[in-house]
Amino acid sequence: AVAMTPKPRQHQWEVKFLPVGMEEIKRETRRLAMTGQVVEYKLFSDGMVDVSVYVQPAQDSLDSDVVLRHSTNTFLSLTNGQVQITIIGKVPPQTAYEIAHSIGAAGE
Repeated sequence: AVAMTPKPRQHQWEVKFLPVGMEEIKRETRRLAMTGQVVEYKLFSDGMVDVSVYVQPAQDSLDSDVVLRHSTNTFLSLTNGQVQITIIGKVPPQTAYEIAHSIGAAGE
């Protein structure tokens, strides 16, 4: 028998709050070109508006929440425990916060 090295379990998190009508349409694991760090990515959509959610191990460099608004796009990045969560989409900042703070371990 060949011993298989178990792959790290990925996407062991879920978004518990989404605006009405939004559903997950894509999930990927990406490696950031600049840092080489692996991030987990999920894309949600209601057919009109897309929201991207990125989860990665927390970095020491992010001391506080970052919220940027450009036209109708919101960029929110915050640290929640051991993970850094980034939300990008055409949603109000308050909605981005609600999505980010609803992320938890899958199955909890």
